Amino acid sequence: MLAFLSWQVLFLLCAGMSRAITSVRNRTKRNQQNMRTVSALVFMACFTAALVAIEATAAQPPAVATHAVAAQKCGEFSHTGGRQCFRKLLAESTVSLKKAEADALAKIAQWFENDRYKNVARTRMRAAGASFARYRAARCAYLAALHGDTRDISRLACLADMNAERVLELTRNTHDLPSDSELE
Repeated sequence: MLAFLSWQVLFLLCAGMSRAITSVRNRTKRNQQNMRTVSALVFMACFTAALVAIEATAAQPPAVATHAVAAQKCGEFSHTGGRQCFRKLLAESTVSLKKAEADALAKIAQWFENDRYKNVARTRMRAAGASFARYRAARCAYLAALHGDTRDISRLACLADMNAERVLELTRNTHDLPSDSELE
């Protein structure tokens, strides 16, 4: 849970708790020693929680890892075997992407909305798909150029992973569209 809280939020919570404890301590003079102990424990707990949150934030991997999924699946093969594995992975991801695009278009067709809006959504989805294909080619060519001798494998892995990301995106974007049959 602490990983989801930023260290700034934890700091503000601790500062508020410290003020509350101080005000209680001022009201009850006879329990000053107990309140000092409680204050010290709360301060240490808050400080520790803030440090854990900072470390958890720093330890998180970057949002987009370069062809990590494909590398996991084909990383155990030799150079030649790896290239064949990545080609197979790219072919599979291309088929999955075509299916996801067809499924998304089918969801849009079943969408409980005016036909005008359905047509706009279909047109824009196709345009986004064309833009994605251009971006994918350019990005993967760039990443491949950074990998020297393994550029072909790097390019194949990048293409496969970007296809998989696009499949997830299409599925996520059209998953909750209400269809005509759901509303009847």
